[in-house]
Amino acid sequence: MIEIRVNGRRFSGWTGVRVSRTIERLSGAFELSMTSRDPVDVPIAAGDLCQILIDGQQLLAGAVDDRVVRYDAGEHTVAIAGRDATADLVDCSAETRQFRNLGLDAIAREICKPFSIQVLVDADVGKPFASVQPEPGQTCHEFLATLAAHRGVLLAADDLGNLRITRPGRTRSPGTIEFGGNVLACNTSISMRDRFSEYTALHQGVQSDAFNGTVATQASGRAKDPVVPRPRPLTVLAEDGQDLAARAANERNVRAGRGERTTYTVSGWHAAADALWQPNTIVAVTDPHQHPPLHRVDRLIASVTYLFDEDGTRTDLDVMPPGAFDLLAVPEPAGVAW
Repeated sequence: MIEIRVNGRRFSGWTGVRVSRTIERLSGAFELSMTSRDPVDVPIAAGDLCQILIDGQQLLAGAVDDRVVRYDAGEHTVAIAGRDATADLVDCSAETRQFRNLGLDAIAREICKPFSIQVLVDADVGKPFASVQPEPGQTCHEFLATLAAHRGVLLAADDLGNLRITRPGRTRSPGTIEFGGNVLACNTSISMRDRFSEYTALHQGVQSDAFNGTVATQASGRAKDPVVPRPRPLTVLAEDGQDLAARAANERNVRAGRGERTTYTVSGWHAAADALWQPNTIVAVTDPHQHPPLHRVDRLIASVTYLFDEDGTRTDLDVMPPGAFDLLAVPEPAGVAW
C-alpha cells in the first residue's frame, strides 16, 4: 500500500501511482491520483511538505509541486505531483560567496543549510578546495555537481530527503532480475551511435626550452573498444597530462555502458521481503534473450520507478553496465580561483 503523509495525516486509496528515483538526476519525483466524490476529501495543497511511504517504509521526502482536480457531474479526480527535498537545490540559485580551504562536504553543508537539507558522506571527498564560488545565477546543484566532478563522486538524494555524497554501485541489491521469474516485460536499447573503436586522450601543454624558448608539448593515452566493428577514432582533450591512458579508458567505458540500457518491468515493489528496489545498487541479471545471453551478470540499477494502476503493482528498473557510471575526477583549473 502506498500513502502520502501531509500535515500529520496519511492519505491512501490512490488508484494511480508513479514514484521515481534515479542517479541520472538529483531529485526523485512522484505522481499520485485517485477518484473522489468530493476534492475536499483530499485536503492536500501545492506547496505542502510530504512523505511518500510504501507499506510503512519511507520512500521519498519532499513537497507537493502541483495539485490538479478534474471533475464532471459524476465524479472528481484528484492528482498531485511533487519532488523530494533536493528539488530546491535543482531549482534555486546559490548565494554568490567565496569558499576558501573547505572540502566538498563542508561546502555542500553551507549550500544546503538554507533549505534544511542534511548532507551525508560515504565516499572520500578528497582535499579541500583552495578558493571556489558559484557563478551568478548558477543553481545550487550545478555548483555542487561541478565540485563533485572534480572529486570523482556522485550527488544523490536518499529516501529521507538528504543529499548524499557517494560513489556509484557501492551496495548490492538483495534481489535479482530473472527472465522467467520476476520479469514481466523488457525493453532493451543497444546503440553504437556514441561509441568509437579507439579513444585517444590528448593533453596539450607548454615546456620551457633554454634554446628555443617556450614550446608546445603533447602527451597522449589510448584505449580500444573491440566491440565497435569499423574504424571510428575519437580524440578527447584531457584537462591535465596525468594518466592519459586511464582517461581514454574511462571515456570508452562510460560510452560503452551508456550505449546499453535495459528497462525491466518486474512484479511488485520489493527486491526482497522487507527491502524495496533501490537505485544505485548492483543487481545480478539472468536473461537468455539478451545478446549475448546474461547469466547472473552484474548491472547497475540507474533508475527505479514504482508503479500502480489498473495493470497492478510493478517496478520499472533501468539497468546498465556498471562502467556507465565510472567516475574519474576532473582536474581543477590550474592556478585559478573559480
